[in-house]
Amino acid sequence: MIGLLVARALCPMKTGLEHHWSTTQTGAVPRGAWLYVMPRQRFRDISRFLHFSDNDHPNAKADRARKTRPVVDMLQSSFLRGMNLGRWVAFDEMVIPSRSSRNSVRVYLKNKPHNSLDNKPAYFLESDVSTRKTSIRRKEKDGSVVDVECPVFIANYNTYMNGADALDPLRLQRYSIQRSMRMKKYYQSLFLGLLDMAIVNAYIVHKQYCKGTSSKALPHAQFKLALHEQLIRLTAEDLLERGGTPPATRTSSLRSSASAVTDPHLEFAEDKSASGRPRYRVCKVSSLLHDDPSRTIGKSHAS
Repeated sequence: MIGLLVARALCPMKTGLEHHWSTTQTGAVPRGAWLYVMPRQRFRDISRFLHFSDNDHPNAKADRARKTRPVVDMLQSSFLRGMNLGRWVAFDEMVIPSRSSRNSVRVYLKNKPHNSLDNKPAYFLESDVSTRKTSIRRKEKDGSVVDVECPVFIANYNTYMNGADALDPLRLQRYSIQRSMRMKKYYQSLFLGLLDMAIVNAYIVHKQYCKGTSSKALPHAQFKLALHEQLIRLTAEDLLERGGTPPATRTSSLRSSASAVTDPHLEFAEDKSASGRPRYRVCKVSSLLHDDPSRTIGKSHAS
């Protein structure tokens, strides 16, 4: 599903999500290609039942980010493994767009995150940093390049920021999954925002790797296109190799559902068959747990 969401961010259908499964071509508008990857009903079911946390957890009421806590914890551990911090560390705040009143961690920032302080006065907090002067090269609106005088720590920031301040433009203004897909639940929309952040961080790591190996980095769109192709080619065996949960079969899912029943076994009444036999009652749970699913358990003719 994530691979299809990346595809929608790259090539959104303005006519709606349903057009991705269209089987007809209208003029120069091509037909959808999602049907070759996932059926439409399966995509609907995954989107409808997408959930990440346990509502009955003891800390559920105290944790304001409980709905996405497992995703946040997993991303934090992955980010720590993905990059080794050096001497110079640049950091920047980030806000995931959300207007839902049910979101308990929402904040109100007017004109954020599209407002920029470029070409406006800004203040810097420095501690034990040299304030000697240096210069940086800056491109003007007419295309000319000029040298601008600035403190040395500003030049160091521009050198070692490593894409920290490029997160918002890449995440919100270029191929955003969250902005291209509308979800009914607020925490599902937050998940898409976290997914955008993870992909941007992966792209930053890709650029740093190419810089260290003297190879050419892919453009942002090409990187997401390659990621999309890799994701839609994943199989259940690939997930098992990475410690994922094995796909549930129909028999195992039925057995697990039947095993969870703690109430007395329920019975249902069958109508008369074509042979005219009287109606009888069959225990659903015992039939599911039996080795032979074709054989019913607890069959008794009604008097």
